[in-house]
Formats: sequence, C-alpha cells, structure tokens
Amino acid sequence: MTDMLLIAGWCFAASLLLPLFAWALMPLLPRCAATRHLVWLAVFTVLLVLPLLASVVPPQVVLRQTVEAAPFAPAAVPASLGSSRMDAIPFLTLAWLLGVGFQLARLALGLFGLYRLRRNSLPFGGASDVRLADDGPLAFGVFHPLILLPHDAAHWPQARLDAVLAHEHAHLDRHDCLGQLLAQLTCAFYWPSPLLWLAARSMRREAEIAADNAVLARGMRPSDYAAELLQLAGQNLRLPAVAMAAPSLEARVKSVLSPVPARNGVRAMDAFKIIWLGSAAAVALAFARPAIAEVQIDPSAPAAPATPAAPVQAASAPEAPPPDARPVATHKPKHQHHHIVVAIDDQVDGEKLSDADKAKIDAAVANANASMAAIGPEIERAIHQAHVDQAAAQSVQQAMPQVHAAIAQAMAQIQPAIHQALANAKIDVQVSVALNRAQVRIDAAVARAVRVHPHVSVHVRVAPEPPDPPDPDENNP
Repeated sequence: MTDMLLIAGWCFAASLLLPLFAWALMPLLPRCAATRHLVWLAVFTVLLVLPLLASVVPPQVVLRQTVEAAPFAPAAVPASLGSSRMDAIPFLTLAWLLGVGFQLARLALGLFGLYRLRRNSLPFGGASDVRLADDGPLAFGVFHPLILLPHDAAHWPQARLDAVLAHEHAHLDRHDCLGQLLAQLTCAFYWPSPLLWLAARSMRREAEIAADNAVLARGMRPSDYAAELLQLAGQNLRLPAVAMAAPSLEARVKSVLSPVPARNGVRAMDAFKIIWLGSAAAVALAFARPAIAEVQIDPSAPAAPATPAAPVQAASAPEAPPPDARPVATHKPKHQHHHIVVAIDDQVDGEKLSDADKAKIDAAVANANASMAAIGPEIERAIHQAHVDQAAAQSVQQAMPQVHAAIAQAMAQIQPAIHQALANAKIDVQVSVALNRAQVRIDAAVARAVRVHPHVSVHVRVAPEPPDPPDPDENNP
C-alpha cells in the first residue's frame, strides 16, 4: 500500500517536472516543428511507461523509519501516517479513478464518432484512402489510415484540394494520429496535472506546423497556402482530431509566412539524441523514486546485558610479582583461587619509591593473595558441614561463577586504592582501608549468592597483614 502511494505521488511529480524541463529545453533546440513535436512525444511516452518501470526497478533512495511494533496493530498500516491521512486516501483514490474514467469515456466517444464517420463515408476520386463524410478534413487511423473530406470538397478548386490532401497525407506519414492518441491516454491518467494538458496542446500545434512545412517543402507558395488555411477556418469542425483547420490557426499562419523558417524534418542525429535522453530520463526517474523501509522495534524485548569484566588472576603462588607483571588468566581448578597482581611503577606523581615502600606493597599483596587462597577450603568445609545432597552440591557449583565474578570484581577495585595510597605516602593505612572495602564487597557478593542458594554457608575473611614497625632509616636521606 505504501509503495503504491509513493509510486503514484512520484509519477504525479514527474508529470509536473518533465513539461517544465521540455519548455526549458525548447530554446536550445533547432527551430524545427518536427523536432519539437518529437520532444513532446518523448515526454508523454516517458510518463506513460513510468508507473510500470517504477514498480519493476528497485528504488535507490530508501528512507528508513523506526516503527514501534504493537501486538494487535495491523502490519499493513504504516505508523507514519496519521488516522486522518489514512482516511483521506480512499477518497483521493476514488476521485482519481472517477477522473480517469471520465477522460477515457471522452476518448472512447471521440473514437466512436470517428468510426461512425468512416462507416457513413462515401468514396471520392477513386482513391482508397480518401472519402467524403459529414465532417472534415481530417486524417486518422493506425492500421488502416483514412482521410475524410467534407461533402462540398467535390466543388473545391484543385489548388485547395491538393493543399488539403498534401497536409493530411503528411499527418499519415508522420503517424500523428498515434502520437495524439498516446498523448490523450497520458492526459487521462495524469488528469490532475494542468501542465500536461498544456503540453498536449503544444504537441498538437507542433504537429500541425510540421505538416504545413511538409506541404511547403513540396513547392507550394506560402501565401497561397495561408489563403487556403483562412478559407477553411470558417468551416464548423466538431471533432478535435488531427485536422487541417485546427484551433492553432494563428500560429500556423505565422509559421507559413515566416521569411526564414526551418522547413526540414527531424534529422537522424536529433532523433537519436531525443530518444536516448527520454530513455535515460525514464530510467533515472524510476531509480530515483523514494521508498520507505520500516524497522520495527519491540518495546518489550529486554536490553542486552552488559559483558562482565574479566577477573584478574594469576597462576603463580602468592608471591610478590615482578614490577612489570600483568594480570594473567588461567584455567579454573576445582577450587578457584584469586590472586592480586599489582604492577608497581618506580615513580608515583613524580616521586621515586624506595625499596621499603615496594616491600610493604608486596607484603600487602601477598597477604591478600593468601587470604583469597583460603576461600576455597572454607567453602568446601561449609558444604561438608551442611551435609547437603548431590542436588545441593550442583546448585552450589552453579552459584560459584557468580561468587568468583563478584570476588574478582572486588579485587580488581583494590588496585586504584593502592595507587592512591602510594601517591599519598600512606601505604599501610590505605592498603588496610582498601582491604576492608574489599571485605565489604566480598561479604555483599557472598550474601547475594547465599540468598540465591540458601543451602550454602560461606564465610570469607580478608585479613590485612599487621603493619611493620617503622624503619628508622626511612627518613634519613
């Protein structure tokens, strides 16, 4: 539904743009009526095939629209259109269909009138393609072309008769009846576009002038031909078909009496350029039509959980790591042991650390690692003391990753506190505070695990190492 509306709107916009483009192109073309007529014919052909071409060619301009999916909303109704717009679409479609039906009915009545004229016509002059009828002169027909002259044409002077027949034969040679039928069909489908009706009128005028030029190219004097046009203008012509005495009489007389007009027809190179330009315009308009791609978002879908930070581990014993050591992850044994690995720089905030400071830091880290290594046996003893069955043991094992992740996260937060302690030259006190904070976070994590699995009783204690006595040589330079 949405694609059909976009195609219809895009085609209607093209029916406004292409006539304007053709009028802007006219001053650049040669002053030849046949060439200008071919330009208008290309415009109507492009507009007639554009809806079919736009529905086949995939669009290149895609507008993405985010739509919140509703559980009971119909998928065919786009969320971007309001209820008032959606209610107006059927009425607009009905109005367009009524206009198309009216224009096609008018065209059908005109064709039926031509059929009646042909059926009631009489032979004239022994020619198979010239007959006398109640109206004329006019030429029509695609597969069986025919020229109809009024009944009083039998009393015309020979010069007038020759001029009229030459003009109508020029229309048949140029297949103007087919071009006029194509223009009428295009106007019927694009009837709301006023510029297209003006373009059809301009195309008909250029067809008449091109037929006049063909008559003058055969050697007839322009003044005599203009006089015959004025004589025929007084007749009452009822059908708006391709006729000699058309409503564009003034423009035709000016063109006939013009001193240096372009009497030649369409050159092959000009025809190739116009056909190529029309084909390129049709393909470009089909590719450039917009389309809407709706992206539905389910508001009830949960957000993706954040990826937990990787635990900081080391496979070595609780020993003081080298200064440039980095956290290394190893495979988990039966009881997970967490170790704190701290990379100690030689300088903190521009002040160089002494060997005693580094030793204290290493001792504090080793004490924390030893406390973490004792967590596994305590958990195992708690399990044995509770005498849990196999199902409880499995639930505990399922809870272990959460406990390990919480402990690792708490241990990872100790490093900023240790660095801050180094910067303030209060290593012992700051490390103790950091370990106490870690103890609080560990207790909270264990409490959460116990709430999830009430059969487990876990007691974790991270005890800092007692501070060393002050070094008497520490303050000496």
